[in-house]
Amino acid sequence: MGEILRLLVVKRDMPLDKIVVEAYNTKLGIHHPWMLRKVFNVVFKAVCSRETFVKSYIKEKQLVHNRDTPFTDEDAYKDWEQFS
Repeated sequence: MGEILRLLVVKRDMPLDKIVVEAYNTKLGIHHPWMLRKVFNVVFKAVCSRETFVKSYIKEKQLVHNRDTPFTDEDAYKDWEQFS
């Protein structure tokens, strides 16, 4: 998960499904056999969009912190910067 969050910050223009594939290939995929890597790459195509992921994160953070001022996309990216 840390690699996904790191890539979200570093590669802001990359779609989330591509980020998930890159993170998997560099961290976990190297430990899996070829066939399993291919299966995961197909499964990762079903990942939601970056925009949906960020909005979901912000919504959850808002509920947890019960803050009057809304969180923004930039607040989310600041949270994730610790992974980059």
